[in-house]
Amino acid sequence: MADFVSSEDKTGLIQVLLLEPTLSKEKTEKANNVPADKEDTAINNTEAVEVSLKETYLEKLNNAEKEVEELEPADSTTLSLKEVENERYGIWDDLLNEIYGELKVQLPAGEMDQLKEEQLSWITYRDNSAHESSLKFEGASWEPVEYASVLANLTQERCHELVENYMK
Repeated sequence: MADFVSSEDKTGLIQVLLLEPTLSKEKTEKANNVPADKEDTAINNTEAVEVSLKETYLEKLNNAEKEVEELEPADSTTLSLKEVENERYGIWDDLLNEIYGELKVQLPAGEMDQLKEEQLSWITYRDNSAHESSLKFEGASWEPVEYASVLANLTQERCHELVENYMK
């Protein structure tokens, strides 16, 4: 059985090491798709696989999308629907904060300062958009559902934008 070890370097690449105690000639031949007798060097017991931070976060985005798809209201009341939308927003907001935190580490200071200003503007846009959209239902029980739904949708979009446009 193989063990896995991972670490992150300064470029944001995650090193995943597959540690095998010993590799037989047959396993090496299959793993490398090269006959073992044709190899020029000794068998190395450690293989490194680099996965970029961007690929890791694209996977996290996919997982979050699956998670929110599985959310279901307890019943058909507006309160239950609002709770689901708030939970959906919470999932995306938590991921957005995680992504932003990774970008603080990864981006050069000047680029991060620019992103910070952009992010502050985006937060104002998100909140104003949610408020404006919810006004269609002002005073009705659907108003908070619409507000939370717009927050969740825009935050999901922003998560994708940050990963696709900034993460390396």
